[in-house]
Amino acid sequence: MKNFVRIFLIAFALMQIFQMHAQNASLNKNILSRYDAFLNSKDVGFHTASKPYQISKLSELLAIDSINHSLEKQSESKFANRFFNENLLAYKRGILSIKVNPVINLISGFETANTVIPFESAYGASFDVSLGNKLHFNTVFSQGNSIFPSYLDSIVDNEKVVPGGAYANERGNSWNYKNNSGYLSYSPIKYVDLQAGFGRNFIGDGYRSLLLSDNAYSYPYFKITTTIWKLQYVNLFTNLSDISGSLGNSSSFYNKYGTFHFLSLNIGKRLNIGVFEAVIFENRDTLGQKFTYDINYLNPVIFYRPVEYSVGSGDNVLMGLNFKYKLFNKHLIYGQAFIDEFLLKEIRSDVIQAILPDSTRKWGWWANKYGFQLGYKWFDFLTIKNLQLQAEYNFTRPYTYSHGSVYQNYGHFNQPLAHPLGANFKESLAILRYFRNRLSLEAKLVYTDFGSDLNNVYYGRDIYRSYRERPYEHGHYTGQGIKTYLLVKDFKVSYLINTKSNIQAEIGYTGREMWQGLIDNRQKTHFIYAGIRTTLFNAYYDR
Repeated sequence: MKNFVRIFLIAFALMQIFQMHAQNASLNKNILSRYDAFLNSKDVGFHTASKPYQISKLSELLAIDSINHSLEKQSESKFANRFFNENLLAYKRGILSIKVNPVINLISGFETANTVIPFESAYGASFDVSLGNKLHFNTVFSQGNSIFPSYLDSIVDNEKVVPGGAYANERGNSWNYKNNSGYLSYSPIKYVDLQAGFGRNFIGDGYRSLLLSDNAYSYPYFKITTTIWKLQYVNLFTNLSDISGSLGNSSSFYNKYGTFHFLSLNIGKRLNIGVFEAVIFENRDTLGQKFTYDINYLNPVIFYRPVEYSVGSGDNVLMGLNFKYKLFNKHLIYGQAFIDEFLLKEIRSDVIQAILPDSTRKWGWWANKYGFQLGYKWFDFLTIKNLQLQAEYNFTRPYTYSHGSVYQNYGHFNQPLAHPLGANFKESLAILRYFRNRLSLEAKLVYTDFGSDLNNVYYGRDIYRSYRERPYEHGHYTGQGIKTYLLVKDFKVSYLINTKSNIQAEIGYTGREMWQGLIDNRQKTHFIYAGIRTTLFNAYYDR
């Protein structure tokens, strides 16, 4: 066991020293949605919840060698083939394959609430190396310097990170930041994949995830994925960082660790159920002394709550369920439910209070921390081929994901590991997507009802505050605090320029309104933009 821990920690150290960055199949939802209908068809038993997917696993079903293989169209012109279908640089000799592609983001436009012209710019490269079918390495890095729209600029200024990116350094009216990720993957046998990386992971079938999402910046991780029969089991060991007060100085980052388990089971041809658990723990003991890694959490067997109790730990443990059900070939219901903390008698009190209100009853205990998601997908909506409708509802109680020690919250790099809003919210969203060859259209509507803090009183939305700051024990409800509403309307048209680099041209519109209480003090802005970008990551600006 000690040797395993030593190897595990050395892997983390190497990733931090050499910054090994790489990618699997892109996490970008616009790209993955092209295959959603097939992967969720009745006769396909693919485990869709754990992402990123491996292209090698997809190729077994789709007979592809790249995620955009079906979009490639050969031309008699060598220039056209290189521009639209090929890698910027490619070398192959024997089992060795090397590919190099550019990473570029150049987006600009006009915003009604801003006198400065927003301009998002980032440059970088992607390097991909394979040795046969078993060993794969890819590194992706980019450096950005951007002037964001006013609503996004305020988020960056408050959190000191670009959503999904690293620490943001202010340079006049612009922000300087990086966005790197990646992995080194080895498949010793058909059923097992080992991965050491610096990247992001996602658990779920929705637009959001309340369990583990790709909202936060990349982190060092070691992942074991075992797929056999109708089961898929994921063990994920991570090194997370709290960067508050660091001013971007990595030597001042506070290290913590996260260990995650996800067991996915296909039941028949229609139902999939997944069991999830996570534990977040500090690298210091109760006396404040530094240590490395609690070997109890290297236990590969799901459930950690008994382990936590056995070692007398107060670590942050979250347990949840993920499910999807294929109603028909073109219809899918999915969802999640999780608990952070709760007492059954307190839940019972809440239920009774909802049915039979009583002013003398204690209800709404602060530590009833839970949430749920319910979603629906309709593929070939209204019988129109490649038109997809997605509707989703997300709910979390106040103080969810938070902890008595802020360092043990469910966050990384000043960003939540699950939903970008943190906690204490109700969110409804609808997305309409259409694909035709390399052209894609997306219309999205997001409506959120959440509670903000009032006069520095902590009402449970910001997971980067200690739940010990709560004002009282009972009477808590979702949306408490300053009643705040957010409406985001987004529409974009994009064209995939190169199938290997995932560079696309796009033009779009974002409308955003935020208001509080019953007062008509709406903050409105409209942003029209155009440009080109490499679609490797998801950017959750819709919050």
